[in-house]
Amino acid sequence: MTRPDVSVIVTNFNYAQYLGRCLTSCIEQATQLAVEVLVVDDGSTDNSVEVVRPFLSSGVQLIPLQNGGLEAAANAGIRQAAADLVVRVDADDYLLPGHLDTVVTQMTADNAFAYPDYVLVDTNERLLFEGHLPPFDRDDVLTSGDCLATGRVYRRAAIQGGGGYEKPTKKMGGGTCGQSQN
Repeated sequence: MTRPDVSVIVTNFNYAQYLGRCLTSCIEQATQLAVEVLVVDDGSTDNSVEVVRPFLSSGVQLIPLQNGGLEAAANAGIRQAAADLVVRVDADDYLLPGHLDTVVTQMTADNAFAYPDYVLVDTNERLLFEGHLPPFDRDDVLTSGDCLATGRVYRRAAIQGGGGYEKPTKKMGGGTCGQSQN
């Protein structure tokens, strides 16, 4: 198998009701990129694993873990990822068509990561909010707790070189990024 251009890491804990939509959005990206999709199940007690099974024939990989939290699940996915670029997605989120092409083309040789605008919809697909992210501020991003935000593309080496994701912060439920990288 050819090394993928991008690894999509789907972190899941008891989101069976959303997981199918999430995985469909990841594997149906209309792209010329070679895409690897990894589902890291963080000890779900619902039927999440059963939801993933039909996707295994499409090349989706399942990484089952005992419950250790979002940061541990993200780190496990990053360790398993084959691509140099990774995109993390929460299982209750989904990627819009063309998302991977958009974020991957934002990467330059100097970027450790890039982030897109985003939309918030309800379970009936009604638009609730359209978010446009502010210009990049490295220190703010590294300390805000938003490093685990869905849809961002990262260089795997930058995350691993900074020590991976750390303990949870109160903001956005996410963790902090290792800060040893410039």
